[in-house]
Formats: sequence, C-alpha cells, structure tokens
Amino acid sequence: MTEEETNDNIDRALSSISASSILDGFSKYRQIWMRVLRERGRFVSTEMDSNPSAITCNSAISVFLYGVALSFLLYLPLITKHGLALDKFFFLLQFIYLQCLLVILVYLSSKIFRGQGTLKLTASVYMIFVGVISPLILILAYPLFFYIPAEVFLYIGSQNPYEILHVPQWVMIWSLAVLLLMLPVAFIVLLRWIADVNEIGRGRLILSMIVVYLPIMLVHDVYVAPYVSKGLRIFGEILGQLV
Repeated sequence: MTEEETNDNIDRALSSISASSILDGFSKYRQIWMRVLRERGRFVSTEMDSNPSAITCNSAISVFLYGVALSFLLYLPLITKHGLALDKFFFLLQFIYLQCLLVILVYLSSKIFRGQGTLKLTASVYMIFVGVISPLILILAYPLFFYIPAEVFLYIGSQNPYEILHVPQWVMIWSLAVLLLMLPVAFIVLLRWIADVNEIGRGRLILSMIVVYLPIMLVHDVYVAPYVSKGLRIFGEILGQLV
C-alpha cells in the first residue's frame, strides 16, 4: 500500500469517526431534550436522583453546543435574507460574555442568600436549559426574525434601536404571545432548576434576584455595557485580522 493510499484510508477513518460522534452526540441531545420536555421543572431533581451524569459539566456543554448548532442551522435561511451585519468574532465574544455574566450573577445572588450549590452546577443547568430552549424559541419567533435580524437583540449598548414600524401587526402580536408564553416557562423551569442545584427555596431565590441580580444588571446595562461592547468589538477585529 502506498503512502498516499494510507493517508486516504486514515482520512476516511477520521471522517467516519467524526460523523459517528456527531450523530451519537445528537442522539444523546435528543434524548435529553425529550426528558426535559417530559419532566420540565422536575428534570434536575429527577436526574440528580436517578442519573447524575446528565448534570455534569461535559454533558451540559454538549447539550448547549448542539442546541446552538441546531439554532444556527434553523437560522441559516435568514442569514441569506439579512446578511451578517455583525462581525462573527464580535458576536461570539459578546454572546459568551453575556451568558457568563448572567450565570455568575445568578449564582452570586443565590450564594449571598445562603445557597449551597456550586458555580459549575449552576452553569451546567443553565447550559442545558439554553441548549434545549433555544431552537424552540427560534422556531416560535421565526416570523419576527424574518423581519428583524436576530443579532439586533444581542447588541448590548446599542444607541440606535432597530426600526420596527414596518413589521406587520400580526407578527408583533404573535411575538408578544410567544414572549408571554416563554416567560412563565423560564420562571417555572429554569428558576426551579437553579433552586434545586443551589439547595435554596424558590421564594428565597426570587428575593435574591430582586435584591442582588436586578440592581447589578441595571447598573451594568446603563454604565458598563456600552464600554464592554466597544472593547469586545475592538478585540473581535484584532482576532479577525489574526485568523
């Protein structure tokens, strides 16, 4: 066998392993998605009793990445329609920053009010929630994203809100209905998950969010977010030149 044939065989084997891993990972993602759909608010407490491996950091990252990847595939047709006005590195850096900030503040809030969980567990249940709920929200909100690019809603510190006067009224009504549906879902499901892993009552967790999370996030959005956004954009431009 020639060296070229050997290399071809290795490449085919690696491709096969990669495809197999992706399909296997998606199968596990679908299983967790179905369990979350079935258990809803009870998912974390049930899994921690019967299947603790579902709440590990590695499995949570996997669910998160597959959820984001699936959301990206669903959004692909709208990328063609709108184009990507937001730099890809800036978008990625800002997305990571916002997610990390949210998890840290939620964990800090519960900790100050005597929560007993860990930052890793708090981040894990949050990543599972985002990985499961993101594709569903995108599908439900697809009419709105058809008219308004999704990146508009992720641009922190924006001084020029997107013009929505030309969005059809039925789209705004539908989007409001989706929002009113998702808010109680997040309240009932995610709040319970965080309360469960931090061993804190939901009432005390809500109080901690009001006393700690909301004031800090308000100060951040008004005074810090614009500067962070500018810094991330500059850093994203530097990365874009290096890659």
